[in-house]
Amino acid sequence: MRVTVRVAVLILMSLCVSLSAQTVGNTVGRRAPDFALQDTTGKTVRLSDYAGQPLIIEFYRGLFCPYCNSQLAEIQTGIGEFEALNVPVVAISVDPRATAAQMKRQLGLTYPLLSDPNATVISAYGVKEAFLTLARPATFVLDADHVIRWKHVGNDKTDRALVQNMLAEAERYATPVIVPHDIDSNGRIEFADLVAVARRFGQRVGGIREDVNGDGVVNIIDLVLVAQRIGG
Repeated sequence: MRVTVRVAVLILMSLCVSLSAQTVGNTVGRRAPDFALQDTTGKTVRLSDYAGQPLIIEFYRGLFCPYCNSQLAEIQTGIGEFEALNVPVVAISVDPRATAAQMKRQLGLTYPLLSDPNATVISAYGVKEAFLTLARPATFVLDADHVIRWKHVGNDKTDRALVQNMLAEAERYATPVIVPHDIDSNGRIEFADLVAVARRFGQRVGGIREDVNGDGVVNIIDLVLVAQRIGG
């Protein structure tokens, strides 16, 4: 009986140490754990590849998970806005490259899906499912120094970060590169593109409803000033 109790205590202590080690990586305010994982083409992608840039890291369970499919597809709908903010997105799961490639094709994803088959990086970020080689759904926002500034770790497979919240957090650390940009795809960069940029991105920085130049009215001039402010 004493042996059984001692074994149980040792197992519990080991589990606690393991869980404690996992939580280090996903603490807001700490530098993000490094990674070097293959994308669907076999290219090794490293955290250092994004040096000087903020980054969104999305952990997902795998192709088999319908909630993951929906989440990654939703991120794709906002990928233009992430790109305009100069904030790349990568998604990580235990899926092998072939499975990740299938998912990327099916969903029409343009951002990298990285394979972590042994859940090494997943564990380093503290989002590995207990007793399973599988990621919990989780989103991390890193600043340009790759310090974790925001995270959402799902309590279950349905608990996901909203893309609008991801965008809002990304904007805090973004370095927008959106002007010059031919927004309306007419082959020219012109006044209309500045206005389109302001309308697309101004709302979240308070620009459309803000009297930027202080003339007492909110008008097209303010929209253009917003475009110049966030576009560089």
